[in-house]
Amino acid sequence: MPAARILRWFRLTAFLFACLVLSQGVPAAKVKKDRRAAVFYEQGRSNRPPALWETYAPYVSVAIVLLLAQTMLILELLRQRKKERIIRGHLRESEARLREAQSIAQCGSWVWDISRNKTHWSDEMYRILGLVPQSVPPTSRLIHPGDDQYYVTKMKEASDTHQLYSAERRILRPNGEERIVLESGQPKYDSQQRLVSIVGTLLDITEQRRAERVLRESEDRFRTMADGAPVMMWMAGVDKLCTDFNRGWLTFTGRSIEQELGTGWVEGVHPDDLQKCIAIYEEAFDKRQFFSMEYRLRRYDGEYHWINDSGSPRFLPDGTFAGYIGCCVDIHDRKVVEFEKLELARRLMSAQEAERTRVARELHDGIGQEIALLGIQMQRAAASTALNAGMQKLCANLTAIGLHVSRLSHQLHSSELEYLGLSIAIIKLCREFSEQYSIKVVCACSNIPAKLDNEIALTFFRVVQESLHNIAKHSGASNVHVEVAAASGELTLIVRDNGAGFDVQESKAATGLGLVSMRERLLLIGGEFDIDSAPGTGTRISARRHLFEATLPISTL
Repeated sequence: MPAARILRWFRLTAFLFACLVLSQGVPAAKVKKDRRAAVFYEQGRSNRPPALWETYAPYVSVAIVLLLAQTMLILELLRQRKKERIIRGHLRESEARLREAQSIAQCGSWVWDISRNKTHWSDEMYRILGLVPQSVPPTSRLIHPGDDQYYVTKMKEASDTHQLYSAERRILRPNGEERIVLESGQPKYDSQQRLVSIVGTLLDITEQRRAERVLRESEDRFRTMADGAPVMMWMAGVDKLCTDFNRGWLTFTGRSIEQELGTGWVEGVHPDDLQKCIAIYEEAFDKRQFFSMEYRLRRYDGEYHWINDSGSPRFLPDGTFAGYIGCCVDIHDRKVVEFEKLELARRLMSAQEAERTRVARELHDGIGQEIALLGIQMQRAAASTALNAGMQKLCANLTAIGLHVSRLSHQLHSSELEYLGLSIAIIKLCREFSEQYSIKVVCACSNIPAKLDNEIALTFFRVVQESLHNIAKHSGASNVHVEVAAASGELTLIVRDNGAGFDVQESKAATGLGLVSMRERLLLIGGEFDIDSAPGTGTRISARRHLFEATLPISTL
């Protein structure tokens, strides 16, 4: 309750009490006095005046009540004043925070009281206009120099539509500086829908518009550079969806940018490459790391061309991840040459294997049979006549030659591999190697499919064969471990020894063809080959090939 109202209530209460005393106190005292006089007269007592307390007791009581009421009213007045001071303090703090917020945001506020035709501007409003706060009376001409009609039109439009109005415009400060501001206003109405005031803001957006202009210029420069680059370029946001493609990409695909945005670009990827392409992209995206991949993309004429796609993550100056940017290069001509080389190498390898098979059969069926027949004839002759020591030695040498020819025939072409499968062929190969060179070989073959592609089986057999040959010739090892296993749709081979080892980098410059032959064989079937070795640590050779992934013949182009 306001202090002025409390005082008014106090004065009214005092006046009422006074009227009550004057109207009732005097007659009562007079009647009481006459009654006492009659009693004293009847009793024969002497006539004496009443005591002071008896005469003024009602007045004292009324005064005490009034004093108590006044005290309570004064206490209530003090409490109300304290409360008002607290409210004023909170209001000042709130106004200070509002001024600070407006200063930070560079947003001023204004109020136009239409009923009293008065306008109020905040201090920040003055500062935006380049004026000292409260230095001049607020007027629309300071905001709209020479454009009053526009201001009146906006006010009328807001009043008629009962909606917030907003307009971006330029202002000129007294010092000649031009600023860009965003003016907004909200009309207020009374209970009878009459316009009583308009509350609005004035936001300085000069720096924002400058930054936007610089960004647009930067984007325009980037667009010009990207469209002029002799490569296909793309950009993706943080949600993995593509947001932009340059002219090179659109020209290559013959599609519009609307068709390519988001995930539309995957429609042009060859169906056989799509899953692998997406897997590489998403894995790199989740790890925020560089990636490079090759896949076939449909050209504008409907033909698929091999492209090399490389993508790198983008980060803002504050380190925030902003997506990916990538470029693609048409490598179709190079891939054609590579596939032609692979096809030629595959044909040469097939011809080599065919020649090995022919020579092996010639050795086994021709020379081997003749040596065996000659050995039988000599044994018959030895049984009928006594042979001297020279003749016995000749028989032994002939038998050794026959065994050597048989071993060469088996090395050139393994009949076990052809008829019994990879597992038995490798086990027999390891056993013969151990018997021939007195080197302990531990061989383990597990889960190898019975029906394995002949090209894959032959490649793995040759890798084991060449590895054992190199171990016997160069390593000086005493123990060898050979492991061949099929698991998770992949065939793996590991050959390791405890020999002398070698420098892998130096071996690449050597003239030997053993390691090169193994690597080329794996490459021809779409497998992977790896060598891990160092001087004094032995050697580990590994090979792997997916069992259900076809090779890439020239027809896939």
